[in-house]
Amino acid sequence: MKLADYLILALVALVLFLVIRRSVRRKASGNTCGCGGCAGCSARENCAQQTKRT
Repeated sequence: MKLADYLILALVALVLFLVIRRSVRRKASGNTCGCGGCAGCSARENCAQQTKRT
């Protein structure tokens, strides 16, 4: 493998890491109902934003 291949793999790994981290943080904060957010949900008519109970 050449250096360019390693750079591409590192970039893909970084993007994947950031996507997973964002998803985990959003779910932990209670801003989503478990899908990708109410705007992108196929059942958005029944979707309600959850609030984190303290």
